[in-house]
Amino acid sequence: MLTVSYNKNNKIKKMVLLANLTAAAIILNIIEAQLEFLPVPGARLGLANLITIVVLYMYGFKEGFLVTILRVFIVALLSGRLSQTFWMSMAGGILSVSAMGLLKKFKMGIVLVSLLGSIFHQIGQIVAGIYVIGATEILYYLYIMIPIGVVTGIINGIIGEKLILNLKNKEENDNNA
Repeated sequence: MLTVSYNKNNKIKKMVLLANLTAAAIILNIIEAQLEFLPVPGARLGLANLITIVVLYMYGFKEGFLVTILRVFIVALLSGRLSQTFWMSMAGGILSVSAMGLLKKFKMGIVLVSLLGSIFHQIGQIVAGIYVIGATEILYYLYIMIPIGVVTGIINGIIGEKLILNLKNKEENDNNA
């Protein structure tokens, strides 16, 4: 009987933490959309993807995928942007989290996984952009976006690595207490 209760409590704890991380990703995404300090239209730091990396490494692909899909959909609803940008964000998010999930299986470091996830996110957005906008010229945007993505992917990977380590240490301390 004690085992069932323990497992139930762990499932509830996991669900609450994933809900909080999803909310954090949504908030980061909304705040980031308001910050226009990069000189390139549409360029972002990818702070919400930081949460995806954390979820991916703490729980797994299924959870990381779910958090990404929920974040993109809820942000689109809250911002009223269920349009071209929604499909571009969704394509970027799906390709990014899928690539990161695969790369994680190959035991690549968090920083490298984040970097490549950032690049795949941009590729996904551009491919979707070609489809929804109907202009192949958008491909040239990758020349600007990839270098920005390399920098932000590395920064997010470093922050994500530290955050994951801190969360795992806290979890171990909570289990030992």
